[in-house]
Amino acid sequence: RKLDTTSIDFTDVSALKATSGGFEVLAALLGDESPAVRLTAVEAMIRRVYRMFPEFKVEYSFQYQLSCKYSFQYPDVPIDGQPVSRQGYSRCVSSVDDIEKVLSEFIPLTEDGRQVNVMSVIVAPMAFKSEKLSFYSTDEEFKGYIKKTEDMLRKNSAALQAAGVCKFSLMMAQASHAPRYATFLLEGNWAEL
Repeated sequence: RKLDTTSIDFTDVSALKATSGGFEVLAALLGDESPAVRLTAVEAMIRRVYRMFPEFKVEYSFQYQLSCKYSFQYPDVPIDGQPVSRQGYSRCVSSVDDIEKVLSEFIPLTEDGRQVNVMSVIVAPMAFKSEKLSFYSTDEEFKGYIKKTEDMLRKNSAALQAAGVCKFSLMMAQASHAPRYATFLLEGNWAEL
């Protein structure tokens, strides 16, 4: 219930060991009855991914739709001598079918002439219909979802590009195993890597 408060130290939560604050635990919390716990879990997941990136900050989170907007810089060589500020937007949905709706809505990212932004969708708390006897039990179903996501990204490519998105990540929870991940790049016509 620690996540069901308004005074949470996200730095501490994002630094927890995987067994107490990893993606498996946080993904399971996305199904919690408390909206505060669900929102905290989304923000903690994003902070866990980007905790080592310079200039990382969460700009806002929306409780009713479980989403989070953030900004960061890659710890890489600057472009033209200047660090590149990037934006990200993550949204949690309960079904792969909901991704189409997310992509058709306004994407709250700013395009500055460079395709440098990232977007992710987290399907949780239970993304798969098949039994999860092992991590690999969902392989065939996951392959189908990858193809479906590629098609949705291609169909909505203009909106993604208008928001400056160059990378789309999909995370699919499958408790009690680690989540499944897929990454799609604009550079590859939204094909999964």
